[in-house]
Amino acid sequence: MKQTIFIVLILSVAACKQTPKGPSLQYLIDDLTTDIVKQEFLEAVYRDDQTVRTNAQKEREMNEIDAKNLEKIEAYLAKWGHPSKELHGRQAADAPWLVLHHQPLPPTPEKCKIRRKYFPIIYQAYLDGHIQDGAVSFYLNRIYQSEKGHRFEIESPYMPQDELDQLMDALDLSSPKQ
Repeated sequence: MKQTIFIVLILSVAACKQTPKGPSLQYLIDDLTTDIVKQEFLEAVYRDDQTVRTNAQKEREMNEIDAKNLEKIEAYLAKWGHPSKELHGRQAADAPWLVLHHQPLPPTPEKCKIRRKYFPIIYQAYLDGHIQDGAVSFYLNRIYQSEKGHRFEIESPYMPQDELDQLMDALDLSSPKQ
């Protein structure tokens, strides 16, 4: 009898160790099969991104949330592409560029590579009307400032597209094919 109880106890402990803490991120992303569920997911990422900034959290906490959000957005974009403003709403459509823009500090060349990697998707979202020109300007200026050590300057007056074109030129980024 003692031996049976001991074996049951051992199997119970072993089973607990093999139980995952929760569904994997990829499982969660794969499960976003309707526009409303995608919208809710992206709006939650957006809220997390903005809340940590408005609540003046410590930099470490902000970096932790930024890192988790970056994983979520990279997985989302890989599976579903950029969200549509019409189908998913403004906040959901803004979530990818904001999260990529707010990568954990400090700025590093590796983080610039990530921003550069997603630039074609962000720029195409702008061209398709899903995000505003100011979002792309912030995004490109963050790359520029991280790489060059200062903000991009453009002589006024100028049109928003002129700034984007000059930033893309200065960063040697090309416009994606439409």
